Amino acid sequence: PVSADASRSRTVPTRDSQGVTADANLSNAMTLRRVEAELRQISDQLDTARNHRDHNGRQAATALAAIEQLGPIGRRLHRGQLHEHRTRHTTATANLDRTNNHIEHLTARHKQLTAEHERLTAEHQRLGAELAARPTRPGRPPSISDPGRDLHAVLEAAFQAIDRAANRTPDHEADTGVDIGL
Repeated sequence: PVSADASRSRTVPTRDSQGVTADANLSNAMTLRRVEAELRQISDQLDTARNHRDHNGRQAATALAAIEQLGPIGRRLHRGQLHEHRTRHTTATANLDRTNNHIEHLTARHKQLTAEHERLTAEHQRLGAELAARPTRPGRPPSISDPGRDLHAVLEAAFQAIDRAANRTPDHEADTGVDIGL
């Protein structure tokens, strides 16, 4: 069986006449963005979990220090406080164990996503290079919506098209709209 994450990361290779996978590159880019967002979320969760672990460790240490501070006589005289400190220590230790398990799980998921991110980035760069090398259709400038196209090349082609249009129609013959004879 394939997990839900693995099935979402696969791209359906749809090839054009030159064998370049434009749809695959777009799908890959969307998957890459999803992985990047999940990596950021897991990094934030790891930071929070580490802070919780530190807090739980301080609580456990504080409870142990309070038990030590009571001493042997104080433990007999102040049994209620002793019980309270032991309960705090037990709770903090259990929270510490639970947080450590959560951190291990998040760390494993982070490593898995990092590997997937590296694979997707390499594939995206490879497909982007193929798309950038693809010639445009004859007589048609590259479009900004073509995946993998360099923005500079698109703008340069647009400026050239504007220059050609400006050279064909002199300013005094330009269509100024409807003449209402005023």
